[in-house]
Amino acid sequence: MINTKQGRANVSKVDLKVQRGFADFAYSGLNEGLNTTQYKQLYTEGYVNSGKLSSTEAEALYVTQFPNPANTNWLNEMTHIGVTNSVDISASGGNEDFRYFLSGSIFDQAGTVKNNFFDRYSSRANLTAQLTDKLS
Repeated sequence: MINTKQGRANVSKVDLKVQRGFADFAYSGLNEGLNTTQYKQLYTEGYVNSGKLSSTEAEALYVTQFPNPANTNWLNEMTHIGVTNSVDISASGGNEDFRYFLSGSIFDQAGTVKNNFFDRYSSRANLTAQLTDKLS
């Protein structure tokens, strides 16, 4: 048998639960990206190691593809501290002939990657009524 939440006769109750949390990368070294010099070195080495280009050709290709390189930390530009908010509220009560349980919930999450969101809204209502002695 499955029992669902419902109000109790002659007892009114309101519950509120609010939570807030934060998320960041577990590995702090992840935020250390390459600067322009390091990227150029790895770019050139990649082409040289693949055997497709000589060092001089790879450097010339880099200059062609990236004529004005900037020291931008793209990981910092794309990520931030994630925030999670959760609010749950419920009310229950009633009398001998009518009992109720009402609840609502809001969940809001902004992930560690910018513009990555998740929102959830939910509600629930349980009503129990004794309409007559023969019908409930």
